[in-house]
Amino acid sequence: MVSVQQQPIGDEKLSMDDAMSAIRRAIIDEEAGEMTLTPAEPRTSGEEAGPKRIPEAGLLSPKATAAVGSAFNTLTETVRKHEPTLEDVVRETLRPMLKSWLDENLPSVVERMVQAEIERITRGR
Repeated sequence: MVSVQQQPIGDEKLSMDDAMSAIRRAIIDEEAGEMTLTPAEPRTSGEEAGPKRIPEAGLLSPKATAAVGSAFNTLTETVRKHEPTLEDVVRETLRPMLKSWLDENLPSVVERMVQAEIERITRGR
């Protein structure tokens, strides 16, 4: 069985690209019949420390693997094309704050400016 490296949950979030890459690698490794890792066993003299490798048959056919890989590539490219820029993020973050400020302050600002202009015009006569 192929294991996908688990990413920490909480402070560090798994990005969409990382998730897609991990899924794609798992499917490709599984299909290719890659050697998978099993838990480490005690070593005997002359063996290297670490997990022992065992062969495993692929779960998907080459056609299914290609179709899945193509679908994930399409999804990854679509996500990359539609990722918001910093400007988009800032704009969307500030929009509600700006709307709220304008709703609260614009009428009084406009009223003061109109009153000042009326005073300027009436003094000029």
